[in-house]
Amino acid sequence: MASLTEIDSFVLLLTAQCNLRCSYCYQNAKKSRRMSWRTLGAAVDLALRSRRPEVELLFMGGEPLLEFPAIQRAVAYARRRCPPDKRLRFAISTNGTLITNEIAAFLAENGFRTQLSFDGIPAAQDLRSKGTFGVLDRLLGRLRRDHPEFFSHRFRVSITLTPPGIGHLARSFDYFLARGVRHVAIAPAMVPDSSLAEERREKLDEQFFKICESSLRHFARKGEVPLQMFRKDAVTKPRRRRDDTMCGVMSGRNPAIDVDG
Repeated sequence: MASLTEIDSFVLLLTAQCNLRCSYCYQNAKKSRRMSWRTLGAAVDLALRSRRPEVELLFMGGEPLLEFPAIQRAVAYARRRCPPDKRLRFAISTNGTLITNEIAAFLAENGFRTQLSFDGIPAAQDLRSKGTFGVLDRLLGRLRRDHPEFFSHRFRVSITLTPPGIGHLARSFDYFLARGVRHVAIAPAMVPDSSLAEERREKLDEQFFKICESSLRHFARKGEVPLQMFRKDAVTKPRRRRDDTMCGVMSGRNPAIDVDG
């Protein structure tokens, strides 16, 4: 792990619990463990000792919003103790089903970099967790209406790609464009059945060809490139940390602190 001088992001795993049981989740053995305030407060103190001018606290789980009061307390505590010459940032990765109007306002007011795990059209999202599409579709509408600045600049949808979901990928991408989502990431599922047979690779090529065509049409209309992996600076410039995916385990610059500290 990098020294405290180099660390600029601390991943706080608030709970091992989740309100969903997504079919491909790698955390198969859910346990009723949660981070105590003693551990969480100590983690915030550790983050504030970093010599980096900017430090980010990334809240994850399980489903971190099961511990929303702890998040509120940690944000208030971090703001009180943050030195005047240091900038604090906050981030969260969530399945989105627990985002009420109160939580949405809190995330927007505190500038949370927010990643929503959402796989797209109903057929794709049902592979993740049946019956959740409507909840998340309404969430996109609420965020876009009530918090447009946050929705445009601090909000990203992440599609988890599984072999059964390959055929839905392009239509899901088009769905997010139609809903006004400006930032989309695609990441493979970390499950044993993640290998791609020849026919699956061909189908994946077909889907990305359609996504490329949609992206070009969108760029011609809006001048934007929503899909993260298609952005020019992703291949021509060294990646800035904040543009990376939420999981940066290989960087050595964002250690994860689990419920046991």
